[in-house]
Amino acid sequence: MRFYEFRKWFFDIARGSDDYIILFLTRIKLGRNYRIYFQMHGSKRDPGQSFTPYISCIRSLRQKGSDDRVLLFYEGDIRFDNSNCSIKLEFEEFKVNLLYSSDKIFWPENSVYYDKKKNGTIEWKPLIPGGNVSGSINTRDGLKTFIDARGYCDEVISTILPWKVPVSQLYWGRTNNAKINISYSFMRDRNSIHETSRLYLNAAGRVYILDGFTFKIIQYRKSTSMDLIFADRYIIQGTSGDLMITIEVSDHEEMIINDFMDYRNEYGKVATSLIRWISRNPHGIKFSAEANIDIRILNETYRLERERFVDEYVEFQL
Repeated sequence: MRFYEFRKWFFDIARGSDDYIILFLTRIKLGRNYRIYFQMHGSKRDPGQSFTPYISCIRSLRQKGSDDRVLLFYEGDIRFDNSNCSIKLEFEEFKVNLLYSSDKIFWPENSVYYDKKKNGTIEWKPLIPGGNVSGSINTRDGLKTFIDARGYCDEVISTILPWKVPVSQLYWGRTNNAKINISYSFMRDRNSIHETSRLYLNAAGRVYILDGFTFKIIQYRKSTSMDLIFADRYIIQGTSGDLMITIEVSDHEEMIINDFMDYRNEYGKVATSLIRWISRNPHGIKFSAEANIDIRILNETYRLERERFVDEYVEFQL
């Protein structure tokens, strides 16, 4: 058993194309000790307007116990049951009560996503790539209810110490389609030209894992919210057995600023600065975008035009 393990469960809720919420739970293991953090951020827009943040919180959790399916805290619990998941957490200023549900997906057996023999591994897998979410989030600004909104969940497990993580740039994205679920991750190493990529596809009852697709950036744009230059238009292409896929993503709108290390309210400025330095200060942006998608499986073809697409760009300090 390793001394260090970083584990993150990411959830999102997309209610139409104008309201988006992300929630994620981070658990850091150091020896026999655990530090657990919960974050929730939301952004929405009115017709003809830009996205405006309306939920933002970072809280630490106190663990009571856990296994592979149940995470118990003094503030509530998160329970996985096959392809379903419930989140029940209560704090002084907000309360979360959500149920994610989807059909069970059996992904093909595959190798670890990122494997550095000397330093450790990174594993990434969608747990609920395209499901429904119902329930409520109650904050000081009022009660938000959800009935069969689109929901997503994935999990990242890393055994590489934060200051040794060799990633300089990370791209991630997913569709918001009820029948065709796609999620991808693309990483660039620091101080090298090495790239790692993986795409998960569930379409018409067929499931695929595609490793090593091409990622071609056509046009860059500078963020209006932070000091980042991101890919505003890019193309993903790949083949795996009888699968051929092309995804062209464009027309990005900034939704949520991801400052993963903003623990000032928990630890103060000095300690937070140290955490940023140790973890190489990952920071990025979640976007609303559009995608044209072409899929060919054997003799069947699928074409999605101007499909709603959620993606993310994250940079790490070198």
